Amino acid sequence: MKEKQERHITCFIMTAGAVFVATALAKLVSALGDARILDLADPLLGLKTRHLLACVGVVEAVLAGYLFFGRSSWLKLSLTAWMATNFLVYRLAIWWMDAPKPCGCLGTVTDALPVSPRMVDYGMKGILAYLLIGSLGLIGMRVRSGDRGTESTVETNVPA
Repeated sequence: MKEKQERHITCFIMTAGAVFVATALAKLVSALGDARILDLADPLLGLKTRHLLACVGVVEAVLAGYLFFGRSSWLKLSLTAWMATNFLVYRLAIWWMDAPKPCGCLGTVTDALPVSPRMVDYGMKGILAYLLIGSLGLIGMRVRSGDRGTESTVETNVPA
């Protein structure tokens, strides 16, 4: 059972890493763009959208690096849950403020996609659910199986 559990954890961590690489790249590419919206203030945090995208993109890239190359699967799951929780809180705050448009989670890169911004927003909500439910579910599974995080160096690295 433990081996199957670790395979699920490794698969989740690698897919979460891939998600964070993709979204980090989208944010960083967008932050370098020249769209006027990038110079407007984020409705929640007040930072220029360009700076917010750049900061979050760098954090996502660093997180992805740790997911791929770090040692502690507990920390990987915890950091994924932390990041997903931050995204959820941000989205809830924007919703509470009744912001007029879908989340600009990927910056202006979505303009180049052949789908509507609303569909991209639905997709990002699905990814958020996957990251949050997946990380918390796997943490819960480990806790229920008696693993309290004492084995902090379970290997989940990408095979060389």
